[in-house]
Amino acid sequence: MSIDELANDLNSFEAQFLSHLTVAQLKNDLRLRKLSTTGNKNDLISRNIENNIKRNEDGTLDELNNLRIQSQTNETFDETIPDKTELLNKIEKLRKEVELLSNHFYTSPPSTSTPTQIDPNITTILTTMMESQKLLLDKHLNTPNVIQITSTNDTANSIQIFKGYAFDNALEWIKEVDRISILAHWSNEIKLTNAISRLSGSAKNWQLTTGKKL
Repeated sequence: MSIDELANDLNSFEAQFLSHLTVAQLKNDLRLRKLSTTGNKNDLISRNIENNIKRNEDGTLDELNNLRIQSQTNETFDETIPDKTELLNKIEKLRKEVELLSNHFYTSPPSTSTPTQIDPNITTILTTMMESQKLLLDKHLNTPNVIQITSTNDTANSIQIFKGYAFDNALEWIKEVDRISILAHWSNEIKLTNAISRLSGSAKNWQLTTGKKL
């Protein structure tokens, strides 16, 4: 059954067009209408028809189709975007990986690579971290009543420039961004924008070397 056919049946005034629907389908549509979902299947059908008649008299029956489309879109978005807790856990795991790599740089013999080359492991981790933060940002931007706090350029400029040299401490730089972000009450969007603005050299072009974009 297509979505349009299902919508037509749910908007029907006759029980015969609703009887073939499952209890779950009937309850989902009643929740959409902010109506009770208690009772047996016949109760659900009767409640649905009564509401259809009332909405038809009020001229709001067609609005249900828009509500169903919006509900389906939200469900699809929730399925494709991990929840906030999952993203925060992923970012924390990546921070620990950066810390391990940074410690490795300080305990290993000096590298023969040129200072302008950023370590590929840190490049990959930074890439993944940025993608995770962007997913978190996207989800926040699609959440109602999100408060966005602006900041001045002077505050952003207090972040140390990160060039991505092998001897640069990526973990400390990330911690510095977090610390300033908390003090300045930055939103996730502003935090990400300001952090990117303080990248330089190889670090600034890391997305080009990996073929990925923010």
